[in-house]
Amino acid sequence: MRRHVYPDVVHNQDLICLPPKATARDAARLMADKHVSSVLVMEKGHLTGIVTVRDIARRIVGEGRNADRTHLPEIMTADPVCVDCNEPPMSALRKMRDGGFRHLPVEQAGEIVGLAVRSDFNSEEEQCLQFEESLWENMR
Repeated sequence: MRRHVYPDVVHNQDLICLPPKATARDAARLMADKHVSSVLVMEKGHLTGIVTVRDIARRIVGEGRNADRTHLPEIMTADPVCVDCNEPPMSALRKMRDGGFRHLPVEQAGEIVGLAVRSDFNSEEEQCLQFEESLWENMR
Protein backbone atom coordinates (compact mmCIF):
# COMPACT_ATOMS: atom_id res chain seq x y z
CA MET A 1 0.00 0.00 0.00
CA ARG A 2 1.40 3.38 -1.02
CA ARG A 3 1.76 6.00 1.69
CA HIS A 4 0.86 9.65 1.13
CA VAL A 5 2.06 12.74 2.95
CA TYR A 6 -1.52 13.32 4.11
CA PRO A 7 -2.98 11.50 6.05
CA ASP A 8 -0.21 8.91 6.50
CA VAL A 9 2.50 11.29 7.75
CA VAL A 10 0.53 14.43 8.62
CA HIS A 11 -2.89 14.06 10.21
CA ASN A 12 -5.13 15.50 12.94
CA GLN A 13 -3.25 18.78 13.16
CA ASP A 14 -4.48 22.11 14.38
CA LEU A 15 -2.68 24.57 12.15
CA ILE A 16 -0.80 27.17 14.16
CA CYS A 17 -1.22 30.44 12.26
CA LEU A 18 -0.73 34.16 12.71
CA PRO A 19 -1.44 37.13 10.44
CA PRO A 20 1.42 39.14 8.90
CA LYS A 21 0.80 42.03 11.32
CA ALA A 22 1.80 39.80 14.27
CA THR A 23 5.19 40.34 15.84
CA ALA A 24 8.11 38.00 16.39
CA ARG A 25 7.22 37.94 20.09
CA ASP A 26 3.67 36.85 19.22
CA ALA A 27 5.11 34.00 17.17
CA ALA A 28 7.58 32.96 19.87
CA ARG A 29 4.88 32.93 22.54
CA LEU A 30 2.47 30.97 20.38
CA MET A 31 5.12 28.39 19.52
CA ALA A 32 5.99 28.02 23.21
CA ASP A 33 2.33 27.75 24.25
CA LYS A 34 1.54 25.15 21.58
CA HIS A 35 4.86 23.27 21.90
CA VAL A 36 5.63 23.62 18.18
CA SER A 37 8.64 24.85 16.25
CA SER A 38 6.93 26.88 13.55
CA VAL A 39 4.02 29.16 12.76
CA LEU A 40 2.30 29.58 9.41
CA VAL A 41 1.77 33.19 8.36
CA MET A 42 -1.67 33.39 6.79
CA GLU A 43 -3.57 36.28 5.26
CA LYS A 44 -7.20 35.86 4.17
CA GLY A 45 -6.80 32.08 4.15
CA HIS A 46 -3.68 32.23 1.97
CA LEU A 47 -0.24 31.08 3.10
CA THR A 48 2.22 33.95 2.81
CA GLY A 49 5.10 32.58 4.85
CA ILE A 50 6.44 30.47 7.66
CA VAL A 51 8.39 31.44 10.79
CA THR A 52 10.40 28.89 12.75
CA VAL A 53 12.21 28.83 16.06
CA ARG A 54 15.45 29.07 14.07
CA ASP A 55 14.19 32.26 12.41
CA ILE A 56 13.52 33.77 15.84
CA ALA A 57 16.95 32.71 17.09
CA ARG A 58 18.88 33.91 14.04
CA ARG A 59 16.93 36.94 12.88
CA ILE A 60 15.78 38.34 16.21
CA VAL A 61 18.13 37.19 18.96
CA GLY A 62 21.20 36.81 16.74
CA GLU A 63 20.76 40.21 15.15
CA GLY A 64 19.72 41.96 18.39
CA ARG A 65 16.35 43.01 17.00
CA ASN A 66 13.35 44.00 19.09
CA ALA A 67 10.87 41.11 19.04
CA ASP A 68 7.99 43.46 19.89
CA ARG A 69 8.69 45.74 16.94
CA THR A 70 9.59 43.16 14.30
CA HIS A 71 6.65 41.95 12.25
CA LEU A 72 6.56 38.49 10.74
CA PRO A 73 7.13 39.50 7.09
CA GLU A 74 10.53 40.85 8.18
CA ILE A 75 11.74 37.44 9.40
CA MET A 76 9.58 34.82 7.67
CA THR A 77 10.38 32.63 4.72
CA ALA A 78 7.99 34.11 2.17
CA ASP A 79 6.04 31.88 -0.22
CA PRO A 80 7.40 28.63 1.20
CA VAL A 81 7.66 25.49 -0.88
CA CYS A 82 4.66 23.22 -0.30
CA VAL A 83 3.97 19.57 -0.97
CA ASP A 84 0.73 18.14 -2.32
CA CYS A 85 -1.10 15.87 0.09
CA ASN A 86 -1.10 12.99 -2.40
CA GLU A 87 2.66 12.91 -2.88
CA PRO A 88 4.62 10.09 -1.28
CA PRO A 89 6.61 10.86 1.87
CA MET A 90 9.91 10.49 -0.01
CA SER A 91 8.93 13.38 -2.26
CA ALA A 92 8.40 15.59 0.78
CA LEU A 93 11.72 14.53 2.30
CA ARG A 94 13.53 15.28 -0.95
CA LYS A 95 12.01 18.77 -1.05
CA MET A 96 13.15 19.36 2.51
CA ARG A 97 16.65 18.12 1.78
CA ASP A 98 16.97 20.07 -1.47
CA GLY A 99 15.63 23.26 0.09
CA GLY A 100 17.54 22.91 3.35
CA PHE A 101 14.48 23.22 5.59
CA ARG A 102 12.69 21.09 8.18
CA HIS A 103 9.11 22.33 7.86
CA LEU A 104 6.96 21.77 4.78
CA PRO A 105 3.36 22.95 4.42
CA VAL A 106 1.01 20.33 2.99
CA GLU A 107 -1.69 21.46 0.60
CA GLN A 108 -4.80 19.92 -0.84
CA ALA A 109 -6.48 21.69 -3.75
CA GLY A 110 -4.61 24.90 -2.90
CA GLU A 111 -5.59 24.85 0.78
CA ILE A 112 -3.10 24.21 3.59
CA VAL A 113 -4.16 21.05 5.46
CA GLY A 114 -1.07 20.39 7.54
CA LEU A 115 2.58 20.96 8.18
CA ALA A 116 5.13 18.18 7.77
CA VAL A 117 8.12 18.35 10.07
CA ARG A 118 11.25 16.33 9.40
CA SER A 119 10.70 14.31 12.59
CA ASP A 120 7.26 13.18 11.34
CA PHE A 121 8.77 10.70 8.91
CA ASN A 122 9.50 7.11 9.85
CA SER A 123 12.98 5.66 10.09
CA GLU A 124 12.57 3.62 6.90
CA GLU A 125 11.90 6.79 4.89
CA GLU A 126 14.85 8.55 6.53
CA GLN A 127 17.12 5.58 5.77
CA CYS A 128 15.98 5.56 2.15
CA LEU A 129 16.80 9.26 1.85
CA GLN A 130 20.24 8.70 3.37
CA PHE A 131 20.84 5.85 0.93
CA GLU A 132 19.89 8.12 -2.00
CA GLU A 133 22.26 10.80 -0.71
CA SER A 134 25.14 8.33 -0.43
CA LEU A 135 24.49 7.09 -3.98
CA TRP A 136 24.64 10.65 -5.31
CA GLU A 137 27.83 11.33 -3.36
CA ASN A 138 29.47 8.22 -4.81
CA MET A 139 28.44 9.18 -8.35
CA ARG A 140 30.24 12.53 -8.20
